Amino acid sequence: MELSRAESALRTLKNRSRVPAGALDTAQAVLALLEANAAPKSLSQSPTDGSEMEVVAGPAGNDETRRELLQQELTTLLMYGKERWEPVAVFLVVVRDLLARYLHAPDADANADFSLPVHELPLYVTEIAPLSDSFVTETVKQAVHLHMEFYEPRVRMCVAKLIGVLALWNLRWVTTEFTPQIVDSVVANLSRSPDFEETGFEEVDDNVSTNGMETPPQSPEATPRTPSTPYRLDDVSGWKALESSLSALKYIIKGSGAAFLEERATDGDEGSAFVYLTPELLDLVATKSCFHINRHVRVVGLDTITVLCENAPLGFLDAHHSSVSDTLNKCIKRGMEDNWCQVRYAASITARAFLLKLQEQGRAAYLPVLVPRLCLNRYYIAERVQKYSQETWQLIMGQQGRALVAKYATEIVDYYVEMANHCVRESACQCIAELGMKVNPTAIRPHVGRLMQALLICFYDVSNLVRDAACLASAQLVLGFPDECRPFLDELYHLWIDHLSDDIWSVREDAAIALGNVIRAYGQEALDRVTKITEEYLVLAKKQPAMSQQEYDDLMRSEKKHMSKQAFSCCSLEPALFERHEHRNKEPWEHSDGAIYMVRELCDVAPDVAVKYLPLVADLAILRHFPQTAVLQETVWKQLPLICDALGKKVFKRYLELYFDPLVFTLQGMNRLAKFAARDCVARLSKQIGPSIFLGRLEANSAWKETLGPIGGTGQVPCDAVLNVIAELTLFRIHEWSADEVSQFCAFFFRGEEGEQTFDYLVFLDYLYFPVSQHAPRIKLKQQIGTTAVFSIHVGELLSSSTEPEDPGDRGGCPVILKRLDLTRLTVEAERLAPQNNAEELVDLLRHRVNELRLLTHPNLVAFQTTLQRQTSLYIVQEHHQSCTLRTILGSFGPMKEPTIRRYLLQMLQSLAFLHTHGVLHGNLTTQAVQIDSYGLLKLVDFGLRRSLLPLLFSAKPSEDDWTLKYPAPEVLRDPVLWGEKTDVWCVGVLTLQMANGIMKHHTQQAAESPERNSVLLNSRQPGHSPSRKLRSEAPNAVEGIQLPSLPVSASKGLKAFVRACIQRDPRKRPSIEELMAMGFFRIDQAKETDEVLRTVCTDLDASMRRLISSSSQAFSHTKGGSGSSRGHGSRLAGRPLPRSVK
Repeated sequence: MELSRAESALRTLKNRSRVPAGALDTAQAVLALLEANAAPKSLSQSPTDGSEMEVVAGPAGNDETRRELLQQELTTLLMYGKERWEPVAVFLVVVRDLLARYLHAPDADANADFSLPVHELPLYVTEIAPLSDSFVTETVKQAVHLHMEFYEPRVRMCVAKLIGVLALWNLRWVTTEFTPQIVDSVVANLSRSPDFEETGFEEVDDNVSTNGMETPPQSPEATPRTPSTPYRLDDVSGWKALESSLSALKYIIKGSGAAFLEERATDGDEGSAFVYLTPELLDLVATKSCFHINRHVRVVGLDTITVLCENAPLGFLDAHHSSVSDTLNKCIKRGMEDNWCQVRYAASITARAFLLKLQEQGRAAYLPVLVPRLCLNRYYIAERVQKYSQETWQLIMGQQGRALVAKYATEIVDYYVEMANHCVRESACQCIAELGMKVNPTAIRPHVGRLMQALLICFYDVSNLVRDAACLASAQLVLGFPDECRPFLDELYHLWIDHLSDDIWSVREDAAIALGNVIRAYGQEALDRVTKITEEYLVLAKKQPAMSQQEYDDLMRSEKKHMSKQAFSCCSLEPALFERHEHRNKEPWEHSDGAIYMVRELCDVAPDVAVKYLPLVADLAILRHFPQTAVLQETVWKQLPLICDALGKKVFKRYLELYFDPLVFTLQGMNRLAKFAARDCVARLSKQIGPSIFLGRLEANSAWKETLGPIGGTGQVPCDAVLNVIAELTLFRIHEWSADEVSQFCAFFFRGEEGEQTFDYLVFLDYLYFPVSQHAPRIKLKQQIGTTAVFSIHVGELLSSSTEPEDPGDRGGCPVILKRLDLTRLTVEAERLAPQNNAEELVDLLRHRVNELRLLTHPNLVAFQTTLQRQTSLYIVQEHHQSCTLRTILGSFGPMKEPTIRRYLLQMLQSLAFLHTHGVLHGNLTTQAVQIDSYGLLKLVDFGLRRSLLPLLFSAKPSEDDWTLKYPAPEVLRDPVLWGEKTDVWCVGVLTLQMANGIMKHHTQQAAESPERNSVLLNSRQPGHSPSRKLRSEAPNAVEGIQLPSLPVSASKGLKAFVRACIQRDPRKRPSIEELMAMGFFRIDQAKETDEVLRTVCTDLDASMRRLISSSSQAFSHTKGGSGSSRGHGSRLAGRPLPRSVK
């Protein structure tokens, strides 16, 4: 049930199964009255509704008569609230919406980041208020009083929002009539309901730690109790109407605006006092709310403070710092250190509003409290809190951030060392590292001891993320303040070395980085200590007890391994903590793995010492006697190119051959992660050292040359490595291929005699990223046949490659369609959309994308062939075929009948299903992107290119004749980048509407002939027409805020259901392409839709299309933006079959 607007609430009331029939009839009568002026033709049915509705004509007479009828119906609807809560909610929503429109009140919960533009319907009256004063002060007042603490929370929230609108109407009356009851409700519900059993212990607020390092004591009963269980289930139950009553106060403040802060003079020397914002009320909405144990109540309290700050004029908070600002600052401080991320986010919003309304002098008084919390929240684990705090920091601090951190260093350090939980400790460690690197050392030096003590505690945290951050932060602090950190070195060495053998690989790596920084800080004394540990740890893997993979798997599956383990819910963050036991028995191989990272760091800080460990690292990569050797191999191959970079190729070449045998063994092994790491290592080493030198070293051993040579730069890969090459391509589904299909595809790239064939990897890459300069094709332009918002479209020929200049007399080229992209325009639009955009990168991305998409062939797709760049133009070559765009067909023949729509929709869905299966989105599904030839074959063009062409698509003006551009999906309207598979589904629904209605000129013609036959857009309805008979056409309010056209009156239920499913506002509610194809609309074995009818209708349209194509001067497709073609010879694989999964 939708309670956002009056019309939505009235329409969706019938979706509630237990609502009395009388209430439904009354709701329809109210809806008819409200839409009397907004829709004079008819009160039609929403396309999101599958049933039919009897519509009553709008009442004749003046505004007073209409208002009296409406108030009678609303009173009747309210009486049904004694049976069910839904009629009451609808009553409240209708009254609120009518008053809000009359008073031009903004949406109480509008969010500029997510809300869509909403088309406001006109009021049903024009000369008077929509509701009389007596109705509001009697009927509405009684309803509000009666339902203030109603059992249904949705009704209570509707009451709260209505009170907010009434506050805009008459704040003094609302304060007199409702505020006392609201305050009493809040005071009465601040404590848990008596229905909840007492625990015998005082309520403990464990949402904020008071001393930072200790968790507050918990009740012995462990979990809260509820009336139905021996224990309370959570901290949000048992407060009845507290949240909704506080929300009512928030909406009163928001609705009344600055008037709520009105002051009056008092007697004597006391100055002035607030009329509405009394100290008692401020205490309720601020202190009592923001410090409440219920997190939802805390959020409402912070939201209320945000509204107060937004309503306050500039200078108000400075003038009332003692009575208002100090209290608000305490609440914001409490919220910004809350352990619940939604509360912390609400406090971040409040902090920004609060600081922006303070002048510079007044702001300085609160910065010592708020700056530390803003600093830490910039690294908070919740991404939304983190990003919002970073934006606030830039907005408030500007270029003075480092200076302010140095100024308030004492307060910041005090806060950083108070770490309440794992999330805050991780953030605090990152902040401490920031202090050591970026802030003036003079300001931080007095606090180094306290900061280091806090980091030492973090080393013992159960979260590996905190320990990881502590390693890096402590090393940065040592690097910045070596003298101040020297007293802690012994304990730090113990912890760093202990974490060098941690069971988490990232902790091992960061411990090695920390020891590398220690060597940079203390020189030889630290180097001697670290090298001793490195020598000891590197050889320990050889002492690892032998175990087969089968024994290891059996151990992992045994009950003993998993006995007495804690279970977690699917939403719990606890598994990420990876509880660490101080006395855990560490495996010898873990020490060696950490030592490999240490060798990498030594190569950077002490290369002369590190080279002696390279043979020991090579020995680790050849071990095979325990299952974790694959982890060691992966670590070695990932670190070896970094070691080469640190030492330089002149030094590293001396040790290169040591790693060839281990690389061969790894590549011949079974572990995929280790194999991929080894393959990448070979490729990177070959590039670093030089392919010729690398290949020369391989000549010494045939096994090296056979296994490593193809990866190292020869371009020849053995045939048994073909599967590994192709498996890395996203467009291929290698696991679905048969052996014959793989052989068929790979045969195109085999080189050599039978029995000694190799796979030409470089030619295969040339196929993927064609063209290369020496293989570039030539094209011949013939004539321009159309334009789109992105391309100008030409008919031409693709000629064979040649080094000679183009000869105008060349013959025998393959006919193609050439789409010309103006690169100058692309550059201008890309920079206009975002200055950081790089047009050259977009062009490279487009060319690579086209050449990847060439691998996709389907009967309903116009295939790509290649790209060619000429000066400021880029040509995309596509196969050629004679066809017309859907836009041309609809413009020539008008709307399609359902059998024809079904025929073309099924082809469209099949092609989209193929694209989605291969991870490709169409991205620009318009009437110009749909081609239909004279035999009824539908083809889609320009698929998969949206990301590269987004600047041009974003700047293009939507066409009145192309509804998919005129009515974009809600998520794309919010952000053009947010295009997913469900956005393609939206476009299918809109295209279906246009196929059923034709283009705009047919709407106009048919509306003139039969205004009741074809409903058009709401914006174009003719006033003054009020038919009284029952109509069956659908109204266009399919999606709130987007006025979509209607389906014809003759549309079947199956077509209505299909369109309804496609145009759901929430993308998550839209079905997939496969689910659409399974809908009842495509089951054509019904009696009234026989094959004969289908065949007759489609044959007539196909014949008409043949006449259109043959008579048109534009003999080829792309009429006004269409495209099409037959497969040409742009690639060396043209005309050759591809495996089933590629087709």
